[in-house]
This record gives sequence, C-alpha cells and structure tokens, in this order.
Amino acid sequence: MSEKEKSMKYVLSDDDIALDEAASRLVEALIETIEHEYNSEVEPFEQYSKRIRLHLFQEIHNYSDRIVQGHEALLQELSKMKEK
Repeated sequence: MSEKEKSMKYVLSDDDIALDEAASRLVEALIETIEHEYNSEVEPFEQYSKRIRLHLFQEIHNYSDRIVQGHEALLQELSKMKEK
C-alpha cells in the first residue's frame, strides 16, 4: 500500500460521517430504551451505558468494515473476470 493510500484511508468521506451520525442516533436511542429497564445495584447505569455504548459502536463499525471488504472482494473478482 502506498503512502498516499495509507494517508487517505483515515480521511472520512461524507458516507463515513453519515454512518457515524446514524450510529450515534441509534446507540443513543437504544441506551435511552434500556435505561428505563435497567435495575442493578452492582453496576451504576452510567458505567453500564458507557460499556454498552462502546460495544454497540464497535459492532456497528465492524459490520460496516465487513460490508466494505465484501464489496472490495466482489469488485476484485469482477475485475478478474473482465480481464479474461
């Protein structure tokens, strides 16, 4: 991977920004929903919500990364087929 490709990998596109905003809204809605049902004397809700929020964001971004990798793999295979 060239230096240009490495540096461009971390530039957020409009789609990335939209995904982050949508993920934030989704996670906050889920946290609000579970707040009313949460009842634990061992772990305060604030601590629990931080842990859950982190887990949800990681899963959303992992899913997004897998989708991108799948699209890249399909494009590579189509490119190979086109060359034949």
